Amino acid sequence: MKTVIWCTSLFACGLLGGVLYSYRPLLMPAGPSAAFSRWQEAASGGRMEPQTREKLLLQMAQGDAPRAWQVLTKSGVKPRLTEMELVAREWGRQDGHGAAAFGQAIEDPIERHAFLSVALACWFGSQPQVFLEWLKTQPDRERIVGDMSYLEYGKVIKPEVASLDALVALYAGGQEQRAQIRNLVSHVWQRGGQKEAVLAWLRRQPKFEQCDYAWSSIATDLAPTDARAAAALAVEVASPKIRRGLTSTAAAWMAKADASAALAYAESLPDEESRDAAWRSVLGTWLKNDPAGALGYVRQHLDTITTDKVRTVLGNEPAIAVDVIGLVRLMKGTEESRDAVLSSIMTQWKDYSREDMSRWLASPDAAWMPPEALKRYRKMAEQPWPFSAGNQTIQGRRVWISG
Repeated sequence: MKTVIWCTSLFACGLLGGVLYSYRPLLMPAGPSAAFSRWQEAASGGRMEPQTREKLLLQMAQGDAPRAWQVLTKSGVKPRLTEMELVAREWGRQDGHGAAAFGQAIEDPIERHAFLSVALACWFGSQPQVFLEWLKTQPDRERIVGDMSYLEYGKVIKPEVASLDALVALYAGGQEQRAQIRNLVSHVWQRGGQKEAVLAWLRRQPKFEQCDYAWSSIATDLAPTDARAAAALAVEVASPKIRRGLTSTAAAWMAKADASAALAYAESLPDEESRDAAWRSVLGTWLKNDPAGALGYVRQHLDTITTDKVRTVLGNEPAIAVDVIGLVRLMKGTEESRDAVLSSIMTQWKDYSREDMSRWLASPDAAWMPPEALKRYRKMAEQPWPFSAGNQTIQGRRVWISG
C-alpha cells in the first residue's frame, strides 16, 4: 500500500513539474531586459504558448519596442495581428515620432497598416497636440485619420475638455467621423470631473447629429438621479427624433418616483409625437412598478385611452395578462390595434405561464373573442416547447432548457 501511495505521489509531482516547466517563462520574474532572454529560451524549446508569447512580448515592448518588433517579425513564426498591434501600441505611446517614421517604412502593406493604425492612434491619445502638428505635414492626412481607431486612442487620451478640442481638430471637416466626438464627450462627462465644462463645450459647438446624441447620452446618465435636470437638456437637441428619445427617457425615470408628475411632464411637451412617446414611456414604467395603479389610471380614462395608443405598451406584462385583456375588451380603437395588443399579450403570456393561458382560453371569460382569434391563441398555448437549447421563461423565471 505504501508503495502505491509513493508511486502515485511521485507521478503527481512529475506531472506538476512538467506543467510548471512549460509555464516557467510566465512564473519567473521577467523585467523588460530579461524578457528577451526568456523569449529566446522559450522559443528554442519549440512551440511557445500564445499566453507566454503575449506576456513576454508586452514586457519586451515596454522596455524596447523597436527591438521587440524585430524579435517578433524575425522569429520564423508568422506574427499574429494582435501581437503586431501590441508592439505598435507600446511604441506609439512611448515614441510617437519614431513609431510613425518606422511604420511608414514597413514594406509589407498588411503589416504597415496593422502597425500604423494602432501606433498613430496611441500617439494621438498620449500627445494630442504633438500629433496634430505632425499630421499637418502629412500629404495623406485623410487616410491616416480614417485608419485611426477610437478604441485605441480612447483608452489613453485624458478625460478633459482639452481632449475634446483636440478631437475636433483631428476630424476637422470629416462629417462621417463625428461619432468619436460623441463617445469622448460621454467619457469626459463620466470620468473627467468637468461636468459643467463639458456642457459649456457642447453649447459652443455647431449643431450636428452626434452632438445631439452626446446631449442624449448625458441626459441618460443624469436621469436616474435627477430626471428633471435630464429633461431640461432637451432644449439643446436639434433633432426631433433624438429629442423625443431624451424626453421619453426622462419621463420614464420621473415615473419611477411619481407617476402623476411624470404624466404632467409628458403632457407639457410641445409637440404631439413627443407627448405620445413620453406618455407611453410613463405608462410602461408605471405598469412595471405599480400594475394596479397603472391599470386603474387606464380604466378611469377609457374615453381617451384607445388600443391604438397603448398597442406597444400593454402587451409587455404577462403577470397581469388577465387584467390587461379585460381592459382591452372595453377600450375603444381599431380592430387591428386591438388584435395587435392581444397578440402581444398572448405571446408574452405563453412563455410566462402557458398553463394559466390555456386555462383562461378554455373559460367563459374568453368567449367574447372572435372565433378565429380564439382558435389561434389556443393553438399557440398548445404548441410544445422547442427542442433546442437555450434560456426560456417559465413562471417568470429564466431557466435553461437543454437540447
